[in-house]
Amino acid sequence: VLVAAREPLSPSQLHMLNLESALTMLPGGGILFYEREYRIYYLHKSLFDFMTDKDAAGEFYVDATLGHCTLGPALFDMVMPRRTGGREMLGDDYALRYTAVHLALAGNMALLEMFLLEFDIWVAIFARGFGFNVMMDLELYAWDMSTLNPTGRKDAHLVVSTSVIIDVIRWLKRDTLVLTRHPANALQCALDCPLSSEVRNAAVGYYKRPITRLLGNPFVDWPSLIAVIRGHAASVLSVAFSSDSRHVASGSMDSTARLWDAKTGQQVAIFEGHEDGVTSVAFSPDGTQLATASVDCTARLWLTESAQELYVIRDHGEWVTGVAFSTDGKMLATCSRDSTARVFLVKAHSRLMMMRAHSPFNGVAFHPDGKSIMCCCDDSTVRLYDIQTGQQTSLLKGHEFRVSSCIFSPDGSTALSSSIDKTSRLFDTKTGKELPWVYTHEGGVMAAVYAPDGSVFVTACEDQGVRVWDAKTNRLLSTKRGHTGTVRGVTFSSDSTLVASGADDTTVRLWDGTPARYAPLVQGHFSPIRWCGFSPDGTLVTSYGDDKSVRIWSSGSGQQVAAMEAPHDKRVCWACWAPVDENPILATCGTDQSVQLWSPGGEQLHRLWRHEGTVVHVSWSPDGSMLISSSEDGTARLWDAEAGHHMVAFEKHPRPVTASAFHPTSNTVATSCEDGAVRLWDTRNGKCLATLKGHTAAVSCVVFSSDGRLASWSTDGTARLWDTAHMLPLAAMRGHEEGGPVHHVAFSPGGGRLATCGQDGKVILWDSKTGAQLFSCTPPQTSITSTGHAHLRAALHAAFSPDAQMLATCSADSTVRVWNMLNGEQLSVVYGHVGAVHRVAWGPDGDLLASCGDDGTLRGVDLSHGGLQQEYRHVYSL
Repeated sequence: VLVAAREPLSPSQLHMLNLESALTMLPGGGILFYEREYRIYYLHKSLFDFMTDKDAAGEFYVDATLGHCTLGPALFDMVMPRRTGGREMLGDDYALRYTAVHLALAGNMALLEMFLLEFDIWVAIFARGFGFNVMMDLELYAWDMSTLNPTGRKDAHLVVSTSVIIDVIRWLKRDTLVLTRHPANALQCALDCPLSSEVRNAAVGYYKRPITRLLGNPFVDWPSLIAVIRGHAASVLSVAFSSDSRHVASGSMDSTARLWDAKTGQQVAIFEGHEDGVTSVAFSPDGTQLATASVDCTARLWLTESAQELYVIRDHGEWVTGVAFSTDGKMLATCSRDSTARVFLVKAHSRLMMMRAHSPFNGVAFHPDGKSIMCCCDDSTVRLYDIQTGQQTSLLKGHEFRVSSCIFSPDGSTALSSSIDKTSRLFDTKTGKELPWVYTHEGGVMAAVYAPDGSVFVTACEDQGVRVWDAKTNRLLSTKRGHTGTVRGVTFSSDSTLVASGADDTTVRLWDGTPARYAPLVQGHFSPIRWCGFSPDGTLVTSYGDDKSVRIWSSGSGQQVAAMEAPHDKRVCWACWAPVDENPILATCGTDQSVQLWSPGGEQLHRLWRHEGTVVHVSWSPDGSMLISSSEDGTARLWDAEAGHHMVAFEKHPRPVTASAFHPTSNTVATSCEDGAVRLWDTRNGKCLATLKGHTAAVSCVVFSSDGRLASWSTDGTARLWDTAHMLPLAAMRGHEEGGPVHHVAFSPGGGRLATCGQDGKVILWDSKTGAQLFSCTPPQTSITSTGHAHLRAALHAAFSPDAQMLATCSADSTVRVWNMLNGEQLSVVYGHVGAVHRVAWGPDGDLLASCGDDGTLRGVDLSHGGLQQEYRHVYSL
């Protein structure tokens, strides 16, 4: 037990193992083994090494596996109080930190799986700061990568993994950052795992109560991204796998090349010596050497293991843009912006041949037979050269602009080139003719590489995507998304199980390269979602986000129905459904100065142009026949929705118009403006009926109640009620001034009440006829919200349930809360989002509540089962 322990044990821990009395029986007790500061130590590490060496120790040999077999189950009992009836020992640091290790090294897979699927334990592990360490231990001791990537480990204690262990490690790799910050998110993060995941299946059954679910992006299986490797301080321009697939090398504009462990993502070595960016990296076939090319006009050869510089090539007069080894490792080729390529003998460190062109070179590759090289050029061509003579043997034409990358197929019969003309092209290397397949991308193609078996190839693109193509059928298999900058380099591992990519976002990313992962990726939002709302019949949910897209989802299945990518150029500013059940129309607006109308299937019906500035808001008339748009150009405009025609302009605003709303029964619309005024207009002739003043700062929005009262809210911290019949102020609702702006105002369905949400976290209910404050929504005293306000941070949005009995609010504190409208008491808290929750929306029947936020997820919780007197997740400490 003492030898198996990962840290010195205490007498009390040995007592719990019923081994305290055995201390006196230890050979050399008090000398070889001794107690100090309530811990049991052995004299020196060499004693441990001796006792665990069977040949050297002889009769004193200690089999640590027996210790793991003792410690593992004992620690398991300590941390499993709810299932085993044991003591509440979740606070024991040693047990939390090392139970998984001992169970893995004991080979006790049954208990290890039970341990890993106890989400209360993960909350405790991450709360104590052990999450990353336990994850790394699982990878080291309990994940036999033979199912994904053979590692060649010869650890005698390495056990064969199970699907549960692999799932848990994938889950932890994805969510470690979130769980480190918010440990109690463990259950919700597990619920967001793919539908087929063992982790998700365990989480679904963990508590018999309603749970939040992702309405968008319901992955059936794990996404192909395995790891994100960070360490470079500038763009990563090139990546390469070692021949045994254990290491990845990367070259960066931070003037370094780095070596990474492909399994753990840890940095193994850094190659320093270049005076400017490293443009290309390449391993020798045996993996013992690494070649690098640089903007400093040199290429360098290094020992991989020690990062020792062996040789510097200074023959070029401009950037060296590419390096490549021959398949036998005897030759090294370089190419440069000086329009030359050179071939060197590796052992002799001498130049064998130089090739010239009339255009700068961007990349170089050896033919598999080692008799020729291929270079790609700025002049849109690819050139083949004979190594022995240095003469050009073939000129490959087809691209329209600079060729950024070239590579031979594994059998050498074809050449694959990539260009900033947004295409990759294939050429017959014998005839030099272009083959009839052009692989079109959405941006310039920066690099391409074949899988070792030649069945697929992968391209790196300016549009931040990594694409996998079938080399036989020439069709696109999948697009891997995750980088946030131009992808500059891409490479396959030698066993074709992993793909590595490097990008301008300074990261290296590892992707699962096995064929099962080539299935098309389910698309969804890749950035914060700003708005969500139900169609009038409740069957669809719409969302838009910072990724410029508008998406329509089925509220029942969560499947994406339609996606409108960047319909408004840089940003979507607003969206809303026409209030009609049959053939509803979705209206959107944005920075392209237009309003667009869409069918439920995502078909564009009309594009409405007249504004000369960003359109920030749009709203529908009660019958859905007209809509009004508000713009930064200082105008609001009325449109015929069916015909798509412009009707009337409301033009007397001195500053940008922030929002607009229709009166429920009359021919009146209201607009809000950054000048602090609210204006009323006649829809028949565009005449301004009244200018209502009272706010002391920009008015954020206006909204009418169902009975015709008008409310406005402002960054001045107030909301105001207006009598539109007499064009007079009705009441000023003050309650948020000290905490900053009012973020939202909502009328109850009958119009009798008004809710306001503020930067101060307050949610206040008001009488909409008098403006008198009724009550503030207040969480229970046991809540973590100790301020007494509805939310810990800014309350951003509120929505009444269709029956007006409940109010849902969302906040920058990552929660959605549901309140009783009789007294303001909290009915429920819905956790799950990470980051601010921007909007909350009720389904028309009041059973489904949707929310969206900074974490890029659209979530729904079904409130129809089990009532509301509960939390929908663990509460976590903010």
